[in-house]
Amino acid sequence: MRKVPASHTLFIEEVNGTPALLSWSASQLNWVLTLDILDNVIVGLYSILNPDKLAFLQRQLEERRGQQEHNT
Repeated sequence: MRKVPASHTLFIEEVNGTPALLSWSASQLNWVLTLDILDNVIVGLYSILNPDKLAFLQRQLEERRGQQEHNT
C-alpha cells in the first residue's frame, strides 16, 4: 500500500446514488470507496482506483459543487 499523503482529507458524499468515502489530497481525488447498504447494514464495499474513472468523477463533483454554489 502506498503512503498516505500528509494533506490527505476524507469526505462523505453521494456517488452514483450511494454513500461514498472520498480521499482528497489538495485538489486531487485519490480514491473512492462506495458503500452498498441494505436495511441499515453495510453489505458491500467497492473501491474506485482507476485514474481515468477518478478524473471523470472529480470533474463531475466539481461541476456539482459549482452548480450548488451558483444556486445559493
